[in-house]
Amino acid sequence: MARGYPDARSTTPGGTLVLHVASDAARIRFDLFRQGPTLSYAGSSPWFDGPAPEGSPSANIDFGWTPFSFVVPGGWSSGVHVAAIAEWDGNGQPPLVIAPISTFATDGLLLFVLRSADPGSNATTPYCPESAT
Repeated sequence: MARGYPDARSTTPGGTLVLHVASDAARIRFDLFRQGPTLSYAGSSPWFDGPAPEGSPSANIDFGWTPFSFVVPGGWSSGVHVAAIAEWDGNGQPPLVIAPISTFATDGLLLFVLRSADPGSNATTPYCPESAT
């Protein structure tokens, strides 16, 4: 089971998204969805070599799980996004993209906000993610 957290709560199209993950999988990928009335698939990151497993000394120094970064495509729409961590053992075919059943789950899902590249030009009601646990 993979767990993770974003380095920052938000970024912009064309910006770099950094996600920290602990998993015992040989390879991981992030399948990204935009939350609207339904989840819509936005794209996937490349496959990364697996991070340090949860519980290992290198993964648990000040919760400093392995960071993975990639550039968010410039054409993505602003809004709330969910990154689903896909795990693969490296054997056979990689897993297909599967939308999360619920965004209320906590394992393997990371929430982040994609801000507008041109803030204020088409402003609507802002979203303020809760940070209390």
